[in-house]
Amino acid sequence: MEQPWSKTFAKLPKERQNQIIETAIADFAQFGYNGTSINKLAARAGISIGALYSYFPSKEALFLTVIHRGYEVLESLFYGLDIEGLELREIFRLLIRSAITYSRMHSSLTQIYLDMSTQALSHLSPRLAEILERQSLDFYRSILEGARDSGQLDSSLDIDSAAYVLDTILMSLQQAFASSYYGERLKIYQGPDVIKKPGDFIEHMTELLMRMCSPET
Repeated sequence: MEQPWSKTFAKLPKERQNQIIETAIADFAQFGYNGTSINKLAARAGISIGALYSYFPSKEALFLTVIHRGYEVLESLFYGLDIEGLELREIFRLLIRSAITYSRMHSSLTQIYLDMSTQALSHLSPRLAEILERQSLDFYRSILEGARDSGQLDSSLDIDSAAYVLDTILMSLQQAFASSYYGERLKIYQGPDVIKKPGDFIEHMTELLMRMCSPET
């Protein structure tokens, strides 16, 4: 991803960079892109509006910087998983648990993801989708192709379609554990304790994915 921030921002100490980005994450998550005030954001970050614009040439550039942070978090999540040698069932279970953990640890980033998927930010959709979704597709492809080659998946299964379904399920789980509305929606389907105690639900979802993809299907 092309860096949307300036060389001036890049020269700041990492602690200061993180403070500004975390303030931006909090504001974009709470108020949405259109509702976020750059003036108020700068004040909360403890910098002047002039300084903020010397770091980011526009509100869009600051938002893309936040998306870049989300990209880094996702990348560390994907490639930090120890899946080598695991059967597909264990990989699915690990992915579901990781999606829930990610959502709980980074609920603000998940809220921003929800906001950027609305039509209000359609002018950024092609760029944002390419940044965030491409790495997901590549990661899921590698898992599913390996499982197919080892006989754990139906050989006729379309890998990209399966990757899309897997990503859609995991994305829905992230929303359910970060958004009040989607959390309540999940409770209607799975009972009032599912958010606090998702263990059984994780097992049900793992089994569902296996049945969808298994050679016997």
